[in-house]
Amino acid sequence: MTPAEGGGLRVTFLIREYPIVLGEIELIGNKELSYKKLREAFTLKDGERFSDYELWRTQQNLLERYRKEGFYFAKVEPETERTTDSQGNDAVRIRFRITEGERVKVREVRFEGNALLSDKDLRKAVQTRKGKRFDDPDLSGRPQLHPRSVPRYWLSQRKGLR
Repeated sequence: MTPAEGGGLRVTFLIREYPIVLGEIELIGNKELSYKKLREAFTLKDGERFSDYELWRTQQNLLERYRKEGFYFAKVEPETERTTDSQGNDAVRIRFRITEGERVKVREVRFEGNALLSDKDLRKAVQTRKGKRFDDPDLSGRPQLHPRSVPRYWLSQRKGLR
């Protein structure tokens, strides 16, 4: 703050903007999924303002994309490099180091605690099959049930089923 002519104060705010994303985001270690396919998960783009939140969102989107493809143990680690652009503005280069791991397949489908429905009835209702890719991106541990595949009769008549 400095005195202003004619009385009062002159208040000056020093603004420091977020740096911009400089260049394309680099992916290291993606062998099974192409850059083109993974690029759809990016929330940060060249020339836009960088934020830690968007970096985290992009990381989570990449992990979700890998899980949807059956890579449940994939790891995605972000790296940032502070730099400047051609006009001297603060900028950030972004890269993600990816460890894909093995594609996960279902080894066994087992039901426990089912007194009202047989394994056979439940197996018909569950989309998850032995030897197939397990496609449950939220890793909730719940089997994939298609709501229309369990007869409504069973759901309405068997009050113990949840």
